[in-house]
Amino acid sequence: MRSFVPITIHTTWVAVDMATVREIGGPLTWIALPTASAALPGVAAWRGRAVAVADLATLLGAGERLASPTSRARTLYLLQGASTLAVPVDAVREPLAIADEDIRLPRIRTEAFVVGEVDVEGHTTVVVDLGVLLDSYRAVVTSALH
Repeated sequence: MRSFVPITIHTTWVAVDMATVREIGGPLTWIALPTASAALPGVAAWRGRAVAVADLATLLGAGERLASPTSRARTLYLLQGASTLAVPVDAVREPLAIADEDIRLPRIRTEAFVVGEVDVEGHTTVVVDLGVLLDSYRAVVTSALH
């Protein structure tokens, strides 16, 4: 069994490994970086340091892209390795435990960071691996944090 936090961005449901969640906050104020990618469009202040802002809507094609300085209703602060990400989302659901055998291979998404699917509250929910996501954007994250 592993614990996940289900989140929604527009109408897309995503499950994030609970072990990566450091904090759940309200709307995020952030600054766009002119050379940043759409997936990691800027930085925000969190606990006295700059952290990269990740726009899962852009990566998943779910709803509108983030536009600085506004954000979505909630923000997940996620730790993956040495990198912290601020991930604006529309809603955060109650954490839930999911058995490994209940996570099926992804059918609706083909991105490398989507590692499976589960059903949550009647919705097909994609399970994401932040390590894979960060590895694909490592140079952008490193430059945003320094």
